Amino acid sequence: MNETRSSFSELLDFSAPLGVIRNEHVLRRILSEKLYPGPRDVFAIDILEPNRLVIGELLDQLKSVRGHILVRVEPGGGTYRVIILDDTSESFEITGIFGPYESR
Repeated sequence: MNETRSSFSELLDFSAPLGVIRNEHVLRRILSEKLYPGPRDVFAIDILEPNRLVIGELLDQLKSVRGHILVRVEPGGGTYRVIILDDTSESFEITGIFGPYESR
């Protein structure tokens, strides 16, 4: 299929929680400045070691590759923040805060 004609539903597997990137080619399209000019922040919840080996340096463009993702919407709904929590212990310490982003 032509890269520029891919639909959003083809990029993600919506049968899985939060949508799952199916392969490295999908991640390349999501990160492509050619398909979507401008900045973007991409988060992943758990990139397994075999996937890290295949995907490689492309993962450096992601804001997070591990942890729970919490989205905190500000009162009124105009902006939100993405908060990454460490999921390796029950303390769920905050490992990153991103935003604020404008709601659309």
